[in-house]
Amino acid sequence: MPTAVLNHICLQTKDITATVAFFTGLFDARVVHEWGTVGTGDHAVILNVGPGVTFEIFEDHSNHAPHGIWDHVAFTTQDIHETFEKAQALGARVVVAPAFSDIPTFAGGMVYMWYGYLQSPAGEVFELIQEADHDESRD
Repeated sequence: MPTAVLNHICLQTKDITATVAFFTGLFDARVVHEWGTVGTGDHAVILNVGPGVTFEIFEDHSNHAPHGIWDHVAFTTQDIHETFEKAQALGARVVVAPAFSDIPTFAGGMVYMWYGYLQSPAGEVFELIQEADHDESRD
């Protein structure tokens, strides 16, 4: 049995206002905590993006890491097409349009899902996933 639970994922951004506005608007998230000093590079906002799931957005004006650093973060959504439309209305750019994927596992099973990538108005790239229990590409 696992002995730890993921607490949060942190995204560094140079435009915390735009990034917080985008993700709160996209996921109807609420601000749980905010701390630090605005404009000094130690300003952070913690968002609740779902049951027990928090997402930290940290303002970083240093040059020690690329803007919007993460390999990627994926958010599960109930309707990927609706969420893409909402994201675009909030200023996101489509990087990879929603597509269906059926992925064979090493154990011989299949993972079915819709996925796609967006870039937020402040430049961060993230993935959206809509889980499926069968091959919906044939529906």
